[in-house]
Amino acid sequence: MEKLLIIDGNSIINRAFYGIRMLTNKHGLYTNGIYGFLNIMFKNIDELCPEYIAVAFDLKAPTFRHKAYSEYKAQRKGMPPELAQQLPVMKEILSAMNITVLEKEGYEADDIIGTVSRICNESDIECFILTGDKDDLQLATDTTKILLTVTKGGSTTTTELDSDDVEDTYGVTPSQFIDVKGLMGDTSDNVPGVKGIGEKTAFEYIKKFKSIETLYQNLDDPIVKPAARKKLEDGREMAFLSKTLCTIDKNVPLDFEIDMAKRAEYDTERLTELFTNLEFNSFLKKIGGLSAESKFAFPKFETADSIDSAAKILKNIGNTLMYRIFELDRALFSFAFLAGDTVYYVQSEADRLANLLKPYIESADVLKVSPDIKADMVLLCKYGVVFSDNYFDISVGAYIINPLRSSYDLSGTAMEFLSVN
Repeated sequence: MEKLLIIDGNSIINRAFYGIRMLTNKHGLYTNGIYGFLNIMFKNIDELCPEYIAVAFDLKAPTFRHKAYSEYKAQRKGMPPELAQQLPVMKEILSAMNITVLEKEGYEADDIIGTVSRICNESDIECFILTGDKDDLQLATDTTKILLTVTKGGSTTTTELDSDDVEDTYGVTPSQFIDVKGLMGDTSDNVPGVKGIGEKTAFEYIKKFKSIETLYQNLDDPIVKPAARKKLEDGREMAFLSKTLCTIDKNVPLDFEIDMAKRAEYDTERLTELFTNLEFNSFLKKIGGLSAESKFAFPKFETADSIDSAAKILKNIGNTLMYRIFELDRALFSFAFLAGDTVYYVQSEADRLANLLKPYIESADVLKVSPDIKADMVLLCKYGVVFSDNYFDISVGAYIINPLRSSYDLSGTAMEFLSVN
């Protein structure tokens, strides 16, 4: 059976935004929501290999629920500007990936998702709903699976649930989940429910009576205590209204056919531009966005035969020494340096290499360029080598350009500024 993955766009980017520490690119654009969204999406694409993909988003316009109940979601604060600025960029990325975006005024993303899941069922397509919202559990069937996602502390976990899993986990069927919400309400959406009826009692009643309608036909049942009976009688109107508010509409007048969500080739050139601007180096590698023509590379890479041959080459470096040095063990160093258009690499006894470098490191006329000058100072001081003040630390320079990056490793810095991987 073919698979369709539909993503609750607002839910996933919202949870990524709050679950991952703030990130920005060098232009000050917040990127943590986008980064988390893409990580989650790519992971699920890789695991599911769906033939079809779509993403549903909410629009600002009031929905039919607002018209039915003016206080619906009235308590919610507006989207923080740090997240709001990421939504149009996220949609631009999806467009470059040729992933269908679905929106409809008057309806929520959940209604779009419910409608798509119905169309999938009618088309014999297995539907996977990626969301962080338990409201979508009501949509679970044998062929519609809910990928319930939680992001916390930068780590994401996803639980897959079909209709049997929902019943095993919560003790009610997916459709009965709506009745539970109708009784207990939903503070996040400002759905009132029945005042005084909490989650435990709501689940107890629906497990017993299967629906709000049957519960109200049996208010004299001994399981319904007198105090609760009074609350239910007083809250009858709100109970049925709340059930309506919590019910996902599966019949949105949506201009959508399954083939519209067929996976297509990415616009790699556009994605490369977007990911480079966002400083998403790991995603650049994933999409193969660095073509052979666009990569910066040194023309040559050679191994020096010995410390003596390295010494001869070093005499011609001029007034700049660009290098990397590592301590392989206490007696052995590895050393790479740029001379002309070639990178030379050599392994040598630590003391011999330190003696070789000493005049260059201590010269005020030679600019030393390294990704970690401090580590080099600590390493070479053991051999009596003292740095002059003429040096440049690549990682410190990258930090000055953008102090909000999460890492200043050499490969990431090279990719950002030179398109090198």
